[in-house]
Amino acid sequence: RPRLVAATRVNTTQFDSQLDGAKFVSVTYRLFKLPKEMKGACDVTYRGGIEGCDNRFVFDHATTFKKGESVSVDEELCTVLATSRFTNFFTFSPSRPDSSDTPAQTRDPMVDPMLWVQRASCK
Repeated sequence: RPRLVAATRVNTTQFDSQLDGAKFVSVTYRLFKLPKEMKGACDVTYRGGIEGCDNRFVFDHATTFKKGESVSVDEELCTVLATSRFTNFFTFSPSRPDSSDTPAQTRDPMVDPMLWVQRASCK
């Protein structure tokens, strides 16, 4: 599934008369080809090392990893991190059985970019 990283409204004022009120958004997604066999849910810790992301790594609109902080992730995100170019920047460990936290990463990463830009501009 595509993961929304950023979205910005496109300024179309010079074309307003031709667009009849249409709005445009420029969107950046992260896309991954996953293996047939998924890894299980796990705990990941961002170790740093990604250029420009010394203390935190914004993975998508809903997921930010802080350096040195262990986070429980679902099987899809664990697989993405473990099989992509990001693998060397994380440590992986089995999920804590006593953890009652529902990982935020289980939220559906799909979101309407038009709505996301609208909500972000209201903050």
